[in-house]
Amino acid sequence: GTCNTTTTLPAYYLNLPSISVPDLRQPITVYRTVTNVGEVNSVYHAAVQSPMGVKMEVFPPVLMFDAANKVQTYQVKLSPMWKLHGDYTFGSLTWHNDQKAVRIPV
Repeated sequence: GTCNTTTTLPAYYLNLPSISVPDLRQPITVYRTVTNVGEVNSVYHAAVQSPMGVKMEVFPPVLMFDAANKVQTYQVKLSPMWKLHGDYTFGSLTWHNDQKAVRIPV
């Protein structure tokens, strides 16, 4: 039999582990697709820690996975609240349920 390595992965396999916007001058929406490799029926809630000076919104705020829906796409909208002068500010998006939490640096 083949060695099953998926059990060592976090609940989400993200196509990119972090979200980075080098020059945020106007609202931008970033899309991410996630594949559930954990329990078949999983519900994850978004916890947003907005970067300083940036309004961060996640839609949908809840991801539900079941046997028919193993892949979900969500969007992160980043809006500058004031003019950012090239300084990087950092925040995070955390998807969590009762068992697991997956943090994505922003």
